[in-house]
Amino acid sequence: MTREYVIHPQTRQLIQTLAKDPNVKLGIATGRSLRGISNLGDLLPLFENLVLMNGSYIIADQKNIHKQKLSKELLKKIINKGKEYSIGLGIIGLDKREIVVINSDVEKLIETDGKRKWIIKEGQQINVNENFHVEKLDYDVYQMWAFHEDNAVVDKLSQEIEVLKPYFSRTGRSYLVHRYFNKASGIKKIQELYPDCQVVCIGDGHNDIEMLKLADIGIAMGNTKYKEVLQNAQLVAPSIEKKPII
Repeated sequence: MTREYVIHPQTRQLIQTLAKDPNVKLGIATGRSLRGISNLGDLLPLFENLVLMNGSYIIADQKNIHKQKLSKELLKKIINKGKEYSIGLGIIGLDKREIVVINSDVEKLIETDGKRKWIIKEGQQINVNENFHVEKLDYDVYQMWAFHEDNAVVDKLSQEIEVLKPYFSRTGRSYLVHRYFNKASGIKKIQELYPDCQVVCIGDGHNDIEMLKLADIGIAMGNTKYKEVLQNAQLVAPSIEKKPII
C-alpha cells in the first residue's frame, strides 16, 4: 500500500494467488488497529491472522488470542507527561481512535467544518477530542500516537515511563506501545498454532526490525529509511513502483 493508501494491482494479484494456496497462511503484522486496516477492503478477509497495534491485539482464525491494553492509570501518566513535554497524543482502540492532546505539531494537521475537528491519518479522519477525560473513556486503549518534531523528546518520555517503547513511523510521528510487545512477539503466538510452517515476513518500518529478526525468511523493502531493517533481513526487495511484481 502506498502513502496514498492505494494497493497496487500486482500486490492485489499476489495476495489473491497466495490465499488460494492451502499451504499458505496469510497474516498481517501492523502498527494499525482493526479500523486502521479497513482500507484493505475485500482483501482483508483473505488474511486469517492479524497482529494488530504492534502486538497488543492478536487475532488467529478470527478469534482473539491475546490482548494487552494500557490501564487508565498508565494513560493518565502518559498524558500528563506528554503535556509536560508538549507532545501531541492520540489513543488507539480496536475500532476507535482519537486525538486527546494537542500541540503545535497536531495543530498543523487539524481540519474543521466549524462543528468538529479532525486530522487525516492512515487515510482516514481521526476526531480531535479537546475535552478528553480518562475517567470517561468507554473503550480499551492498546497503544498511542505521539506527535513531536523531535524524536528525542518522545524517546525521553518513553525512558521516564519504563513500560513504554516508541516506534517512529516518520519524522514527528510515532507509536507508543507496551515495551514487551511488538510484531515479533505477536507472530510467535500465532506461530505456536502452526509449528510446521515457515515464517516469511516483509517490512520496511522501524517497528519491523524484531519481526525480520524472527522470520525464517525476512525480506526488507528496498525503500526503507532504516538501516537496521536491511541489516536484519535475508533478502531485499525493490520498490514495486520501480520494479513491479510479475
